[in-house]
Amino acid sequence: MARHRKKSHKQPKSPKIKRLIFIVIGTLFGVVLSYVSYTYFSTVNYYKTYFFPATTVNSFAAGHLSPEEVVELIYQEIVDYRLLVYDQDNELVGTIEAADIGFFIEIDEAVEAVLDSQNQMRWFFDHMADQQHIITYDIDFKHDQLAALLGTWDVFSSAQMEMPRDAYLSDYTPSLKGYELIAETRGSVINVPAAIESITSAIYEGQDSLNLADEGLYLRSNIRADDPDLLRRAATLNRLCSTRITYDWNGSEIILDGDTIHEWIYEKGNAFLIDTGPIEEFVATHAKANDTYGTNRKFRTRSGRELSLPNGGYGWRTDRDAEAAKLLALIQAGTVTDREPEYRNRGWHKGKDDIGPSYVEIDLGNQHLYLYMDGAMILDSPLVSGHLNRGDTTPPGVFGITYKQRNAVLRGENYVTPVSYWMPFNLNIGMHDAGWRNAFGGDIYIDDGSHGCINLPVRVASEIYSHMQTGFPVICYY
Repeated sequence: MARHRKKSHKQPKSPKIKRLIFIVIGTLFGVVLSYVSYTYFSTVNYYKTYFFPATTVNSFAAGHLSPEEVVELIYQEIVDYRLLVYDQDNELVGTIEAADIGFFIEIDEAVEAVLDSQNQMRWFFDHMADQQHIITYDIDFKHDQLAALLGTWDVFSSAQMEMPRDAYLSDYTPSLKGYELIAETRGSVINVPAAIESITSAIYEGQDSLNLADEGLYLRSNIRADDPDLLRRAATLNRLCSTRITYDWNGSEIILDGDTIHEWIYEKGNAFLIDTGPIEEFVATHAKANDTYGTNRKFRTRSGRELSLPNGGYGWRTDRDAEAAKLLALIQAGTVTDREPEYRNRGWHKGKDDIGPSYVEIDLGNQHLYLYMDGAMILDSPLVSGHLNRGDTTPPGVFGITYKQRNAVLRGENYVTPVSYWMPFNLNIGMHDAGWRNAFGGDIYIDDGSHGCINLPVRVASEIYSHMQTGFPVICYY
């Protein structure tokens, strides 16, 4: 049997209750809406004054900062600026700080413009998005304050500046036997206007250091030690003055070096030349002092007589022109050498007494000959000299052997005479063998003398011949 449910009957809400519920709900919605609206517009107003949280300005975190605070951050970085200035030795000469020169910037409007670029009405959507801003700005300072500051630095004081000096060659220095290349000096003169300009540019560019030398602000020398022309001049002069010639001038040692040569050098155009006048004078002076050719000789005979004999073309005679030319060439080459001068005639022995201990002594008055070698008489012999009565007398004097020849033929106006040993010493007058004679010495020469030559026995002529050389002294006297 089916059961029947019992129906319930609910009582409907009263209109008053419904109205109350609507009122409460409406009130709550209004409160919430008012709060949201207040919060939104309050935040809008907040971001009219402050930056969104994720905003950066010139690498500074600007979130929740006002433009004034951001300006202060940027300015604080700038006022901490300093420029260190160094000299040519990389020594610090001064520091320029922002406060010393009235440093300032104009960025307020730029920062305000960044804030104004925020869309405050969209803060709810944009405030957490990264907002990165770079503000460019110009810095400036008071130039008169910079000039005044630099004026206190010693490096810019004219009293402290030293002028640079060009590299140069010293005067001739005897201890060096030449010229020394003196290097340039840097000096410390600075182009002050250009320095102020460079420092000003460094400040505007934000540099933290500046080297005055790197900026080319120092006055520099025009000629430096590596100057090619200066090096060439030094090398040329020192080559010329490096010449050292040690002369053996007929037994006298004469040294010619830079101490004398430097006075002979003169400059013409780009070349250094040697004045030939002093060279010729030098040669002439020492030739006159040391030559013996053409001078009378004092001679002690075997018998002990002191004679003054005329020079018969014997002795030392410098070839002055040839030696001057040779000496010029030696100096130009910077030669170091030992040498004898060029001679036109040479003696047998060096020195003023140029006869020495080896010679032939011919006593024409006694018609006798003596041969000395190294101070010892090794041979003597009678002789026949020039025909006295015919006027073919043998001249007295000091002579030297011109040359020697075997098997010569002597020729004159009225004779042709072959000889085995020919030793001329005075033009066509000489010593030779006279095999056709049976006697020598005595008075034979008065009426039966030679044409001027010294006639000797064959054996004697042969012996003498073996000792003769060109220049060997022959002394003839009466």
